[in-house]
Amino acid sequence: MALKATICKASLQVADVDRNYYAEHALTVARHPSETDKRLLRACGRAEKVTVYAYGNRAELWWQPLAEKLDRAKNLAVWRVPVSAVQALEKLAARSMALQCTVQDGQLYFSAAAETVQFQLTPLKG
Repeated sequence: MALKATICKASLQVADVDRNYYAEHALTVARHPSETDKRLLRACGRAEKVTVYAYGNRAELWWQPLAEKLDRAKNLAVWRVPVSAVQALEKLAARSMALQCTVQDGQLYFSAAAETVQFQLTPLKG
């Protein structure tokens, strides 16, 4: 039997003070179990900009063998999310969620209900 995609819906309010960007987005996010690095290259060939957020204890190990292959993809940005932030963000995640994201002085603040997670991304590419 084929594996199905996991689908989540989110209302995301963004206040990016660093870039003077303020908006609300209704998002539907799907991740199919068959997503691969090859699909990432295809996305880079079709999209104006592709951003990947690598997370987990092995983000750098995942990135190392890909870095040289993906160097030519000038529209690709890759960021590492700190492990501690991932663990805290997991608590905010749900199939249906309302999130607020504030970016100020390079710091990210994600909030849902009474919980807030603060962190800074580390650039791997871009």
